[in-house]
Amino acid sequence: MNDIESYPKISFGKYQLEKGILLYYTGNPIIEVTRIPVPIPTRVAQDGRTKVQASFWKSRTVFKSSCGVQVEAWSRENVNTDFTSADTDLELFWDIYFNIPVAPLPSPCQGSKVGHGNIIRQQLYWCSGYYNMNLMSPSHIIGRAKCWDGSWIAANVDK
Repeated sequence: MNDIESYPKISFGKYQLEKGILLYYTGNPIIEVTRIPVPIPTRVAQDGRTKVQASFWKSRTVFKSSCGVQVEAWSRENVNTDFTSADTDLELFWDIYFNIPVAPLPSPCQGSKVGHGNIIRQQLYWCSGYYNMNLMSPSHIIGRAKCWDGSWIAANVDK
């Protein structure tokens, strides 16, 4: 691909790439791409039999808004079957910040919870009314599930 200045300039911001093909370019990016690291909140064990997901959740209705963290696990007998809800040991750790309606700055919150089943869900904040609480940076959530062979698999959310 040639440099833009190698093409004939017809007028300000207008270049002729070929006969009948014009490009309008003023020096500002035509497409601007920003690389944002996407968290991988869902992990599958190496043997493909256990899956775990960590997440920040939020709920809002006219009467009540809330937010929290959770870990959820699924398992299967072999890789040729579908995942179903797991019945296993779970661990959830969080060190997060989120915005709440009454505070001008993000609210910090940290803690942990262990349990057994397929999901651990922890509500961290609630208020009356229709509000949107969002996970803020820097935040870190770890959800762990025990696999059939006694090993553990973890899913992380970092923001």
